Amino acid sequence: MQHQRQEKTDTSLRVLRLQKRFEQAISQIIFIEAADPALKSIQIEYTQLSKDLRNLKIYYSLGHRCEQPAIVFQEKLEKITPMIQYSLKKMQLRKLPKIRFILSIKSDS
Repeated sequence: MQHQRQEKTDTSLRVLRLQKRFEQAISQIIFIEAADPALKSIQIEYTQLSKDLRNLKIYYSLGHRCEQPAIVFQEKLEKITPMIQYSLKKMQLRKLPKIRFILSIKSDS
Protein backbone atom coordinates (compact mmCIF):
# COMPACT_ATOMS: atom_id res chain seq x y z
CA MET A 1 0.00 0.00 0.00
CA GLN A 2 2.78 2.43 0.96
CA HIS A 3 4.68 1.52 -2.22
CA GLN A 4 1.63 2.34 -4.41
CA ARG A 5 1.25 5.75 -2.79
CA GLN A 6 4.92 6.48 -3.34
CA GLU A 7 4.60 5.53 -7.03
CA LYS A 8 1.57 7.81 -7.47
CA THR A 9 3.39 10.68 -5.76
CA ASP A 10 6.50 10.16 -7.90
CA THR A 11 4.38 10.05 -11.05
CA SER A 12 2.43 13.19 -10.20
CA LEU A 13 5.64 15.04 -9.29
CA ARG A 14 7.14 14.01 -12.63
CA VAL A 15 4.03 15.22 -14.47
CA LEU A 16 4.19 18.56 -12.64
CA ARG A 17 7.89 18.99 -13.44
CA LEU A 18 7.34 18.13 -17.09
CA GLN A 19 4.35 20.48 -17.35
CA LYS A 20 6.52 23.34 -16.11
CA ARG A 21 9.36 22.43 -18.49
CA PHE A 22 6.95 22.21 -21.44
CA GLU A 23 5.37 25.54 -20.53
CA GLN A 24 8.75 27.30 -20.41
CA ALA A 25 10.07 25.65 -23.56
CA ILE A 26 6.95 26.29 -25.64
CA SER A 27 6.75 29.93 -24.51
CA GLN A 28 10.34 30.39 -25.59
CA ILE A 29 9.84 28.61 -28.91
CA ILE A 30 6.80 30.71 -29.78
CA PHE A 31 8.45 33.97 -28.76
CA ILE A 32 11.90 33.37 -30.28
CA GLU A 33 11.59 30.85 -33.09
CA ALA A 34 8.15 31.53 -34.56
CA ALA A 35 8.48 33.55 -37.75
CA ASP A 36 5.04 35.14 -37.41
CA PRO A 37 5.27 38.33 -35.30
CA ALA A 38 1.56 38.09 -34.42
CA LEU A 39 2.30 34.97 -32.35
CA LYS A 40 4.47 37.03 -30.01
CA SER A 41 1.28 38.46 -28.47
CA ILE A 42 0.26 34.99 -27.25
CA GLN A 43 0.87 34.13 -23.61
CA ILE A 44 1.00 30.56 -22.39
CA GLU A 45 -1.24 30.47 -19.31
CA TYR A 46 -0.59 26.90 -18.23
CA THR A 47 -0.10 23.38 -19.53
CA GLN A 48 -1.87 20.16 -18.64
CA LEU A 49 -0.04 16.88 -19.23
CA SER A 50 -1.92 13.60 -19.04
CA LYS A 51 -0.75 11.09 -16.44
CA ASP A 52 0.37 8.69 -19.19
CA LEU A 53 2.44 11.57 -20.70
CA ARG A 54 0.80 11.12 -24.13
CA ASN A 55 -1.22 14.33 -24.38
CA LEU A 56 -0.30 17.91 -23.62
CA LYS A 57 -2.92 20.65 -23.57
CA ILE A 58 -1.49 24.13 -23.81
CA TYR A 59 -3.82 26.86 -22.61
CA TYR A 60 -3.01 30.28 -24.04
CA SER A 61 -4.43 33.78 -24.00
CA LEU A 62 -4.25 36.60 -26.50
CA GLY A 63 -2.74 39.99 -25.76
CA HIS A 64 -4.91 43.08 -25.51
CA ARG A 65 -3.75 44.42 -28.86
CA CYS A 66 -4.82 41.40 -30.90
CA GLU A 67 -6.76 42.61 -33.90
CA GLN A 68 -7.24 39.23 -35.51
CA PRO A 69 -9.95 36.74 -34.51
CA ALA A 70 -8.97 33.95 -32.11
CA ILE A 71 -9.48 31.30 -34.82
CA VAL A 72 -6.61 32.86 -36.81
CA PHE A 73 -4.25 32.40 -33.87
CA GLN A 74 -5.48 28.85 -33.34
CA GLU A 75 -4.70 28.02 -36.98
CA LYS A 76 -1.25 29.64 -36.72
CA LEU A 77 -0.44 27.65 -33.58
CA GLU A 78 -1.56 24.41 -35.21
CA LYS A 79 0.61 25.24 -38.20
CA ILE A 80 3.77 25.62 -36.07
CA THR A 81 3.04 22.58 -33.88
CA PRO A 82 5.42 20.34 -35.90
CA MET A 83 8.21 22.90 -35.38
CA ILE A 84 7.44 22.91 -31.63
CA GLN A 85 7.49 19.09 -31.54
CA TYR A 86 10.85 19.10 -33.29
CA SER A 87 12.29 21.66 -30.85
CA LEU A 88 11.01 19.69 -27.86
CA LYS A 89 13.06 16.67 -28.91
CA LYS A 90 15.94 18.36 -27.07
CA MET A 91 14.20 17.40 -23.81
CA GLN A 92 15.28 13.82 -24.51
CA LEU A 93 12.04 12.10 -23.58
CA ARG A 94 11.29 8.63 -24.88
CA LYS A 95 8.17 9.86 -26.62
CA LEU A 96 6.83 13.37 -26.96
CA PRO A 97 3.19 14.03 -26.12
CA LYS A 98 0.61 15.04 -28.70
CA ILE A 99 0.19 18.81 -28.44
CA ARG A 100 -3.16 20.59 -28.48
CA PHE A 101 -3.60 24.36 -28.10
CA ILE A 102 -6.67 25.65 -26.27
CA LEU A 103 -7.69 29.28 -25.95
CA SER A 104 -8.01 30.15 -22.27
CA ILE A 105 -11.12 32.18 -21.57
CA LYS A 106 -10.71 34.52 -18.63
CA SER A 107 -13.71 35.68 -16.68
CA ASP A 108 -13.65 39.30 -15.53
CA SER A 109 -15.99 38.79 -12.57
